Amino acid sequence: MHYKTKVIKLISLIIFLFSACLNINLAYAELADKDKPLNFESNNASYDDIKQTYQLTGNVLITKGTIIIKTNSATVKVNPDGYQNAVAVGGPNGLAYIRQKREGLNEFVEGYGDRLEYDSQSDVIKLIGNAKVLRLDASNKIIDQIKAPHMIYNGRNETYQAIGNGSSGGRVRATIAPKTGGKNE
Repeated sequence: MHYKTKVIKLISLIIFLFSACLNINLAYAELADKDKPLNFESNNASYDDIKQTYQLTGNVLITKGTIIIKTNSATVKVNPDGYQNAVAVGGPNGLAYIRQKREGLNEFVEGYGDRLEYDSQSDVIKLIGNAKVLRLDASNKIIDQIKAPHMIYNGRNETYQAIGNGSSGGRVRATIAPKTGGKNE
């Protein structure tokens, strides 16, 4: 078997096992968020009515239900059906930030990346470059975390993918908290 094929199969197996064991479960994002309006605040905003595009700069805050995006600059585009797409770059510590409450739990998921792409129609979030996702309890204590060069979360089919690039600095790394008594502490 070709070395590259072996590596791809190994990565797929690791992702499968990781997703089976990991309770980071982005899969249970707050379901009502998809029907909430998108709001934003920024130091500056410009709008192109023809392209239905907003350019936001300076301390950008975007919210949609329990979803919170913080960044230095973002572009928000509204498609003809009214769905929003946001592309965010930079932010706290140079990374774009996203946070969302988990459905039915008092837990939150936070994500960071050099670039964040959010598509409300397909319910896909991409963290591109220095991606990190944390599962937090109500007191913001880290329960689980995963780091990878890139991550893609698909809320529609409740899956995510952590993508490494094979070099020692570009590997997928995770910490999974053990369960005790059926509940995470």
